[in-house]
Amino acid sequence: TGIREEIVPVIKNVNDSKNERLIKELRKEEAHSIDEDFTYKRPYGFIIDGCAYSGFETWKDLYIQFCKHISNTDTEKFDALAKNQSLISKQNRKYFSTNKQDIRYPELITDKTYVELNLSANHFAKRIKEIAGIYGIDAALITIFLQQDRNA
Repeated sequence: TGIREEIVPVIKNVNDSKNERLIKELRKEEAHSIDEDFTYKRPYGFIIDGCAYSGFETWKDLYIQFCKHISNTDTEKFDALAKNQSLISKQNRKYFSTNKQDIRYPELITDKTYVELNLSANHFAKRIKEIAGIYGIDAALITIFLQQDRNA
């Protein structure tokens, strides 16, 4: 299915030569803004805070890694997302919760906070942008890289 059982959170040192090589490799590909339409597009990697991540096959994988990266910068702030009323869907479904039953397809990110994975590509992008805003990260500094179109 392309979904990995476990994505290990990796916080890479900005000065790490392997991280620099990965950033250079990703920059060869076309960079995309988080504000674009991602319908029918598959992610490959992203860069945030000078840390590069690649090898994703689904938006779920990318979102999980993004959440783990963010939670490692400030776990308490990430856990507080479960209480943030602006992070609830129009159908009154929570995108973050400390209770697994509140979420349709939960993924445990910290030892107490789950995230919703039953989202479209554009909803994943919207959540990434919202979380970045809460953490004070300019969404323009998040770069997404997509897989090659198989039909091209």
